[in-house]
Amino acid sequence: MLKEFRDKISDGLDTKVFTTNFLPEAFSPDGQLDDPRRADITLGQLLCMTGGYTGEGGAPTAVVMGRAFPLKAVPGQSIRDLDASSLRCAMWTNAGAGYSLAGAAHRLDGSAAHHGNADAHGFAAAGAES
Repeated sequence: MLKEFRDKISDGLDTKVFTTNFLPEAFSPDGQLDDPRRADITLGQLLCMTGGYTGEGGAPTAVVMGRAFPLKAVPGQSIRDLDASSLRCAMWTNAGAGYSLAGAAHRLDGSAAHHGNADAHGFAAAGAES
């Protein structure tokens, strides 16, 4: 799929997704993100759950360099508006600094794919083989 959409995602898995091309709804009217660290999140990090998002549930866990530890539970996605709430879920660290299983990451994959005119089910569902 990365080959098929090379003109839209020219940097492949290193493509930054918090841009006005992929996620225009993430930006405020003055062109800012609610958390500037989001600008560094790549497609590959969303697919691998290393985008910095806090994991799901009442006892989320993070993994950094093979060491697991608990994270503070924070509000996650809203079932009433999954797309918008996924854009603003809490980040526990910088993009690429660790792993935490966060559903918002895959929701954003689908939103970015939609704006990038990729498969309607997202980059992950279409297969992100290079």
